[in-house]
Amino acid sequence: MLSILIPLYNIDGRPLVQELLEQCCHLQLPVEIRIYDDASDPEFQTINSGLSNIPGLVYRLLPQNMGRAKIRNLLAKEALYEYLLFLDADASISQSDFLQQYLDKACPGKVWYGGRSYNSTQPADRKLLLHWRVGQERESIPAAQRSQKPYLSFMSNNFLIPRDLFLQIGFDEGIIDYGHEDTVFGLRLKELQVPLLHLNNPLEHTGLESAAIFLEKTDSAACNLLKLKRIYPQLDTPLLYWYKRLRYLPILSVVLAFAKKWLKTFLCRFPGSPLRLFDLYKIACLFSCEKQRNR
Repeated sequence: MLSILIPLYNIDGRPLVQELLEQCCHLQLPVEIRIYDDASDPEFQTINSGLSNIPGLVYRLLPQNMGRAKIRNLLAKEALYEYLLFLDADASISQSDFLQQYLDKACPGKVWYGGRSYNSTQPADRKLLLHWRVGQERESIPAAQRSQKPYLSFMSNNFLIPRDLFLQIGFDEGIIDYGHEDTVFGLRLKELQVPLLHLNNPLEHTGLESAAIFLEKTDSAACNLLKLKRIYPQLDTPLLYWYKRLRYLPILSVVLAFAKKWLKTFLCRFPGSPLRLFDLYKIACLFSCEKQRNR
């Protein structure tokens, strides 16, 4: 009945697999786990190679990197069962009935998003502090709050969807650059009037990154969001909302574009700063991208 689908890239997938296998033993329905390695570095290929020996688990090492959209579409196409549970590999399961909660909710024509959480203990490594704080304060959102804006609250780290519905929609394989393929997927669900429901069944995100790497990825995602807005004019997010409003203040937009480098340096040096500065950095990234595009 359930296909658990996990795209893997430069992550040790064994801890999550072990947690899933322990829960699968208690289920009374057929379950498969598919893990496709998106051409990870040799170090991680070696770490994860033993997954191919686990009964009931399909492990494939792809010959070249497909990207975040294509690999998810491939996993769904090759899945055996009628419901698909997509999980990110850099995660941990904290609830003993994680899979059972999803199975209790599975029904045709509906998508369920379980959410994302972060460890309640502050990381000892100060370089990871900014990512952890953003996760704690901006991404660890209870279901009741997410349900107020169900489609904008969707992320691809942890969701259940009927296979036939996913094959109808799929992730946009034209999105090659990093970020917001899940934003577009949420938009497609909304346009097709597919119910997107929320429950408190989060995956704990364990893949914390240093402030420098985290801010670089934030910059890439913001630039990609700007590109996607041209392809999907109906796309709307809080970040785009503020971008549109501030564009009518030319001097401020120029200042923000030039402030991006300073903000990044400041946030790396002082990761405990108010997260309003992180919000400002994201807006600055958009204006910086627009400035480069107009050159």
